[in-house]
Amino acid sequence: MASRGNVILCDSVNRLADGIHHPLGTLLFIKALNLYAILKLLVLWPAMRLIGQHYNQHVPTTVKGKLLLAPKIVAVFSIDLFFGLALLLFAVIFLLRPRYFLLIVFCWISFNFYLITLPLANGSDILLYVLAFWSVFMIAYPGFENKILHAGQNVIANLGWLACQMQVVIIYFVSGADKVMSPIWRSGEAIDYVTHFDILFPSYLTFLQGQEWINLVVSWFTITFELGFVVFVWFRKTRILFLVTGILFHLCIAVMLSIPEFSLLMILSYITFLKENEAERLVKKFRLCRFVN
Repeated sequence: MASRGNVILCDSVNRLADGIHHPLGTLLFIKALNLYAILKLLVLWPAMRLIGQHYNQHVPTTVKGKLLLAPKIVAVFSIDLFFGLALLLFAVIFLLRPRYFLLIVFCWISFNFYLITLPLANGSDILLYVLAFWSVFMIAYPGFENKILHAGQNVIANLGWLACQMQVVIIYFVSGADKVMSPIWRSGEAIDYVTHFDILFPSYLTFLQGQEWINLVVSWFTITFELGFVVFVWFRKTRILFLVTGILFHLCIAVMLSIPEFSLLMILSYITFLKENEAERLVKKFRLCRFVN
């Protein structure tokens, strides 16, 4: 049994070391993540100009803290300077081929962006810098000339891709498990609360208010989808079904809760579940060749 386990482990490592499994998918995901961050900067810049002057940012005193939070210190000095520099750097990163240094900078700024925009932050801001962190490990450029070191880069890159997938799966598992243990979700009462949340819920959907059977169906559909995604996204016959359902699910969330940025980021994360030939078809169908080259 031990020798068989060692053989399986060696085969798995060899497969991981034998090149990056999703080169086009990785490039497409990183470019999409970067473009999302640019759009987020543009949307929040005007709001932060108004809020920033009334929001006291903590400035670190240690050297390590100042290095880690240097972009935040720039924002304390001038919010416009931070957003301008961040947009410039994100644009440069978007146009260039992904490499370790650029993605580390992207992750660094994304983390500080979350701290700077904390009064306006939601789950999408946390997810952005978490995915930005994993993206650092998804590439192997610049590559080592040494074959062993280069193989190690490939292993890390493929594990980085898997880490992004697991991040999405964990989000659904935690959310679904929390809902199924909650009486107000099992009864559909949580959906009723959402439909009566006038600040977020659109007025043209008020006809859904008070419909107990709809609340119950939507509630259990949400629970079933989130927990089902954890399992069925890994199987060939059900993967596409759950990805398409997830896109529709998050579009509904964007409309009903007025949080399109979280929904868009979750949809973009689905790129990591595409096979390489599916990513190629996606690029060709939407004419994204320039986007990923």
